[in-house]
Amino acid sequence: LSISGTRNKLPVVLRGADTFLPSETLRSTHFLKIGVVFPFFRLLEGEAFCSDLAAAVGLKVAPAKTRMIGETRCLEVERYDRCGPNGTTVWWHQEDFHQALGMLPEAKYKAESAPPAQTCVNMIREWSTCPALDLLAFLDGLVFGALIGRIRPRGAGFSFIYRDGERRLAPSYDWDDGITNGTLMEFYRRSKDSGGADPESLTESCWRTLADECRLSWPWLRE
Repeated sequence: LSISGTRNKLPVVLRGADTFLPSETLRSTHFLKIGVVFPFFRLLEGEAFCSDLAAAVGLKVAPAKTRMIGETRCLEVERYDRCGPNGTTVWWHQEDFHQALGMLPEAKYKAESAPPAQTCVNMIREWSTCPALDLLAFLDGLVFGALIGRIRPRGAGFSFIYRDGERRLAPSYDWDDGITNGTLMEFYRRSKDSGGADPESLTESCWRTLADECRLSWPWLRE
């Protein structure tokens, strides 16, 4: 499958109330994350809630909702890389930040291999066709992630999407660690005041360090 990650996922085609498996001529429109077991049995609901919350505060997200298939709980996620004009299904190339930086696949899920925020910001500045808006969206995603405890140990939570000759930051996705004790991103881990992998330990100095390293205005980042 072309869907990466550590969780089981099933690509599907949704047509109204009907669900189909994709084929060579029928591209998937959504994917299903299959239910998980105790102690994470509410993980899917938490991810759906975090996705709704992100959309409510203005972030661009991949729409997600829970559904039941028989007795199996699933999370249904719309594929933003398959949406074409007038309801058509197309294929838009995307690559997460690990791929865009040329990092090896086996490093994607290792906390120590997470690209520093400074590296991500510089890549957006150099590679996005609209860096001002994408940089703002990226930082909004970091701030929102800190608020819900979703501080990813890797760069796979952010992607570029290539569409209509543009390279833009893709909508946010994968909110499953919004309700778990995620590992802090690199700039948190290196801060002497961060206190480890606890989102509640973040201090103003962490964000000032981020602003300095990424050549951002501190008043602008704080706002």
